Amino acid sequence: IGYIGSSQVNNLLLKKYTSEQIVFAAICVQTITAILFVIGSLNGWFGLAGTICMIFIVLCCVGTTNPNASALSLAPFSKNAGTASAMLGALQLGLGAVASLGISFFDSKNTLPMAGTMAFSAIIAFMGLVIGRRFIKHPAKAGAGVVAAH
Repeated sequence: IGYIGSSQVNNLLLKKYTSEQIVFAAICVQTITAILFVIGSLNGWFGLAGTICMIFIVLCCVGTTNPNASALSLAPFSKNAGTASAMLGALQLGLGAVASLGISFFDSKNTLPMAGTMAFSAIIAFMGLVIGRRFIKHPAKAGAGVVAAH
């Protein structure tokens, strides 16, 4: 519900904000939420309802970020959009498999491995966004002609 619902709300957000603004805001919220999830998991603050709530917020952020980040990353590849989309999908699936493998190495009865992986991913995404912005000389704009695979 969180992932798909926020992806639908994204259409409304795009009428008022740019993809860059939405991605930045969603990744900031995702990073803060994931860090709070780790802290709460370490201290045992969350029961089932709290854990579901934290996962829901993170998935809402992913559902908002994913289509916008896909459109922005595919925007420069108008001639090779299919190849770029396939590469993006393969990277997403590959990184998901690596994250699942990493979580499975922990024999834990709590949410810390999952929360830690979410926080690590969110922090890497945030750092990539902040550092990557400095190196973009000619930003590509996601337009109507760009089809995002999400």
